[in-house]
Amino acid sequence: MLETENIYDKKRKIAKLENGEVAIPINGNGKGFLEAKNCNTEFQEVQTLVIRSEKIKIREKTLVSDYEKLIRNINSLAKDKGIEIHDVLVSDIPSHWEKHEDLLLFPDKCFVSEVWESFGNDLWTAIATCLGVNRLAQKSTITRDGYRTPQVKLLLGDNSWVKHKDNGIVYSFDVTKCMFSAGNITEKLRIGKFDCAGETVVDLYAGIGYFVLPYLVHARASKVYACEWNEHALKALRRNLQLNHVEERCLVLPGDNRKV
Repeated sequence: MLETENIYDKKRKIAKLENGEVAIPINGNGKGFLEAKNCNTEFQEVQTLVIRSEKIKIREKTLVSDYEKLIRNINSLAKDKGIEIHDVLVSDIPSHWEKHEDLLLFPDKCFVSEVWESFGNDLWTAIATCLGVNRLAQKSTITRDGYRTPQVKLLLGDNSWVKHKDNGIVYSFDVTKCMFSAGNITEKLRIGKFDCAGETVVDLYAGIGYFVLPYLVHARASKVYACEWNEHALKALRRNLQLNHVEERCLVLPGDNRKV
């Protein structure tokens, strides 16, 4: 929820506290957000919470975030090319991104300045090397086409298929054709705790198998009917059923869920 609202601070890590509580880092947009949402979970908002272990103290002086590495490498590349990186360009560099295997997916509204075009592919190669990946992509707004098709452009690499592992389940999908909704994890965990042995489940709008797979893998449903009309999602769904070795207990029904 915090990630969806652009409040979760990805540059810092979630920490487990000694009293059993969990500290989740949020940015400046989060003030008063939790109270306004009237969450069922007990939240307490604090100004600053510094957590250090002995190991972290030792590494503190040399520890550099991925964002800092990115800034340094782009500055170095710009210097080699005789390009000045001013404050406007720095604000155009993303501070967070999604990672799927060796592919980084940048948000929209970054690298929008025409200046970046003068770097050519050297920019993407330098970023990938700096962040330890082989492929880069950038997403834009979701298309209102009935399928919620993502608008994603590959910046580096020629294969847009990735794998994502959630709660012991492997999801494979094409980032340029299908979305991966990380916000579904709470419901996927809840479904995984069901006892569906001997039960038949019908999943409408099955997508790439967000809930089909927890029903089959963890809840042990005897049979799942998966209804979906997006051909790209169907391709990913069938692949995911095979990857998780549950294809024999699922019947995929392509077509409009209002009619099938």
